[in-house]
Amino acid sequence: MKHYFYLIIFFILSMAHASASELGQQIKLQSKILNAERTIRVSLPANYQTEGFYQFPVLYLTDAESQFDHLASTIHYLSGTISPMIVVGISQQQRFSELAPFTSEKTESAASAQFFDFITNEVKPYINKHYRTADFDILLGHSLGGVFTLNAYYQKPYSFSAFIALAPSLAWGNEVLLDYLPKSFANKEQPFLAIHLEGESTFATPKKSFDALSKLINAQSHLRATHTIELLDGEDHMSVAHLGSYKTLKGLFSNWFLSLPKLSEKENALTQHYQDLSDKLGYSVKPTEYDLWALTSALISQKNLPMALSVAQQAKAYYPKSHFSYSLLADVAQAQQNNTLAKRHLTTAIQFAKSDIERQQKYQARMDKL
Repeated sequence: MKHYFYLIIFFILSMAHASASELGQQIKLQSKILNAERTIRVSLPANYQTEGFYQFPVLYLTDAESQFDHLASTIHYLSGTISPMIVVGISQQQRFSELAPFTSEKTESAASAQFFDFITNEVKPYINKHYRTADFDILLGHSLGGVFTLNAYYQKPYSFSAFIALAPSLAWGNEVLLDYLPKSFANKEQPFLAIHLEGESTFATPKKSFDALSKLINAQSHLRATHTIELLDGEDHMSVAHLGSYKTLKGLFSNWFLSLPKLSEKENALTQHYQDLSDKLGYSVKPTEYDLWALTSALISQKNLPMALSVAQQAKAYYPKSHFSYSLLADVAQAQQNNTLAKRHLTTAIQFAKSDIERQQKYQARMDKL
């Protein structure tokens, strides 16, 4: 019965693969580990090209044909509420053998282990070399990819900063992974782990898996800060992928947005906000230049020029070689009716924008009007 269920899911996923539209760039990698050419898809956030100093977290996902488009779109749409991210979709040529961690009960799959090595030792280094990446990455998988993700957490818990397992098919290997996970749960240092299972199913496995995993996780008090598990009522095996990823990313990057009222609470609110995020997530989190512009512009419109100047100065501290930082300082100086200082900042902005002729021309046009 279990295998019949997964054959149905395989058919549905195959249909989704066939209808998936294109989003992001396709890149062909010649894998030495797999001894074959593989294609990955990379989708960049909207501000990737305009913010040359910002480093972006990376989310890696399996089953790119069915999961890439909706997840990349959701992640980019949420940017600002959560961190902007690079999304990398990885496809399988042999889905069952490359994702299923076990070929039978307690018999580990060599093909699945090899595919994981391909991700960690070839795909990740390629992305880190060719893109501006932060020291924070996420592995996400759905269905068979979900149990692949859980097994990756069990085998190498520090290979990623976070793991997201959506509707993991724990029936593979006769649920033997449930016997192995307590060893990983016992470790005091933990990555982030989120598990979402479907509440609507004609099979008992999702609810059974939820009960077993909840018991294991709740038995370890130190996991409360890093591990979440939820049974999503009203969601089936397919829809849990969208809602589960949305809820996980919103929770993982909670309190990402810095509002004006919060900024006004204390003098060092901006630096403290991003230090708190850094402490929570375990890497150096900085505001984007767009965030700094939005705050500065709003403060200028409210005539709160001292705080606007403070934010602009902090932008310079975060990005000392960015033309954008000096443009913000010019905005504040102009609002203070200090055109001489505004021209000085714009002159520096032009110097730092030497590779962007169009931007230089805009700054020069501003100077000419002062």
